[in-house]
Amino acid sequence: MPRALIINPWVIDFKLYDEWMHPLGLYLLTSLLRHNGVDTAYFNCLDRGLLTKDKHFGTGDFPSVQVDKPPIYRSIHRYYRRFGVPFDAMTSWLSLQRTPDVIFVGSGMTYWLHGVAEAVAAVRTVFPDVAVVIGGVGATLAAPSLRRLVPDAHVCEGPLLDAIGPGKDAIPCLSRLTAQGWVSDLTLGLLASTTLRHAPVLATLGCSMRCAYCASHALQGQFVQRPIAQVVHEIAWARLFGVEDFAFYDDALLYRPEEVLFPLLRGVAEAGLTCRFHTPNGLHVKWMTPATATAMKSAGFRTMRFGYESSSHHDATCSKASRQSLATMVEVVTEAGFPATDLGVYVMAGLPDQLPAHVREELRFVASLGARPKPVFLSPVPRTAVFDHYAAMFPQLTEDPLWHNDAFFVSQLPGWSYEAMEEIRQEARELAGNGGTRRPGRSVGAQ
Repeated sequence: MPRALIINPWVIDFKLYDEWMHPLGLYLLTSLLRHNGVDTAYFNCLDRGLLTKDKHFGTGDFPSVQVDKPPIYRSIHRYYRRFGVPFDAMTSWLSLQRTPDVIFVGSGMTYWLHGVAEAVAAVRTVFPDVAVVIGGVGATLAAPSLRRLVPDAHVCEGPLLDAIGPGKDAIPCLSRLTAQGWVSDLTLGLLASTTLRHAPVLATLGCSMRCAYCASHALQGQFVQRPIAQVVHEIAWARLFGVEDFAFYDDALLYRPEEVLFPLLRGVAEAGLTCRFHTPNGLHVKWMTPATATAMKSAGFRTMRFGYESSSHHDATCSKASRQSLATMVEVVTEAGFPATDLGVYVMAGLPDQLPAHVREELRFVASLGARPKPVFLSPVPRTAVFDHYAAMFPQLTEDPLWHNDAFFVSQLPGWSYEAMEEIRQEARELAGNGGTRRPGRSVGAQ
């Protein structure tokens, strides 16, 4: 029987928090390999294990060690860290494995590629001659940079299913795989995890919108619905292991709710499953209706996050939300029983021609509704219109993925600085602490 090792690599960054993080691509890869009769073993460099305590709903900090800061980040007054288990924990695990036929390594944000490179370096200390295949988000969006960092690895660009099957001989072993008869299953990947504090829910892949800052369309070209029965099975399986907290990974959870969300929540209820659901990816403001809010409240949704982004920079946000639509959404959701202070609203910072004053104004508006403003600093993502816009200003974006780091990039924009970013974070904390200023029954018009 062929054998494969699957590795979720370290992250090297200024910050990282386990807000229901899961490498779904690696879970699905595990399922596909098992379908093809491949023996698999999984190592998670980001396994929190017993090293850190849980905080809210199973979230928490990752263990980490300080590492040298790249020269371009000298202006960032924060420690640079490698997040995850110790280096020797991985090499010790590798030394216990019999020699595999192939080793798969995942990748996340493009500016995390150095963590991928360190994972491959650890692999090479034990298995110097085994083929290494790197896939995932970073491999798809920044393949040239990844090939420069790890020249002896095979980089799989695009969806895995596009790289498998006869005639796909560029990457070893993938040509011998087939998806015929395969039913994607997240449980096999979850089963390989040493601890399960929470679990993911994935009802759909892709997004119907084409926002200028988002690469969802490049990663998943079509909006695809997974079988409802399979998703309910995955939730039920995790509940058997005592998991209570589930995070939705859908990019457009509220799109076509009669076909996806409502049947899924009915299936969960009919199975007698009691869960706490969370939406860290952010929900579309304009698709929230009274029926949807009521259904989500009844189903046990606790963390409600919304992608408001900006009411003024419509070219970049695909006109996702106006101030009036946000105010209406808050009223709809609070009438369904969600406290306004439990609603997190993402406000994007760093869009073209956007200044700190614009962001602070949006933060204050969100707080005036009673919701919690949550600033999100833009990371320019390859294969998006916003990336192309900024690459004309900063050619370094196309050569060095470290430039994509939100903590660094926004500070380089005209009118911005690291100090301005910190002031926005502080104001958001203060506004959230005050719980907003809105009075019951007050209506806020579009501005």
